[in-house]
Amino acid sequence: MVDADAVAKLIKEIAAEEVLPRWRNLKSHEVRDKTKGDPVTEADLATERRLAAGLADLVPGSLVVGEEAVHDDASLLLHLEQDEPVWVIDPVDGTKNFTEGSEVFAVMVALVQKGSPRAAWIYAPASGEMTIAEAGGGVFLNGGRLTGRKAPDDIAAMKGAIHTRYLEEPVRAEVLRHMDAFASNEELYCSGLTYVGIAKGALDHALYWRANPWDHIMGALIVAEAGGRSAYLDGETYRAQAKDKRGLIAVADAAAWERVHRTLFPEGVPGG
Repeated sequence: MVDADAVAKLIKEIAAEEVLPRWRNLKSHEVRDKTKGDPVTEADLATERRLAAGLADLVPGSLVVGEEAVHDDASLLLHLEQDEPVWVIDPVDGTKNFTEGSEVFAVMVALVQKGSPRAAWIYAPASGEMTIAEAGGGVFLNGGRLTGRKAPDDIAAMKGAIHTRYLEEPVRAEVLRHMDAFASNEELYCSGLTYVGIAKGALDHALYWRANPWDHIMGALIVAEAGGRSAYLDGETYRAQAKDKRGLIAVADAAAWERVHRTLFPEGVPGG
């Protein structure tokens, strides 16, 4: 297993040099749209380049799957199906928030082998919070262990982060009909800090449609190590290499997963 502290140090150093100096200080030539409404900045590109090189040095023979590199070459996703350890990188999670000057963004890294996360790091540069999880070893926020907790018995007391932006019909219509059953809903547009919020107890659950590994594999491990569960809408536990699967629910308390699912889809997932 890699030295978790060495990875954390690398992430912090690169964020300090490539991300924070550009936060609230982006020049017009440092931002462009990959697709409409989906920006990428020089902070994303520079951070991914440096993380890819530094992480590969920490684990000789390892491969890298970075969000920005995959945008240019989707075949890199095939690395996740190989036996070698793979680094998954989201250099700036919540890029749109970052471009708007919000504090809600993160740098995320996971070490994956045969589709299963072995370790994960989610760093919030604006606050300095570093969350680290190792498979079977627990999850820690700035060195303090995060422990599992029981979700509220009453659905009406549960706090959610139900992201409806990318939901496809008729799933979206079904979710909109039932999401008011929960106490609240907060869309952070930063999956990393959403998962950390679940592990910390600020949120009880989240719903996403797009299941890209760089958005979810880190948080899935962090939530699992804190006693929760992340699974696709068909109940299969989230994994990095699943192809073409859409929709997943993450919960702070694994025992509450079915209750959240039944509340959002009382008659089953449309088309599922």
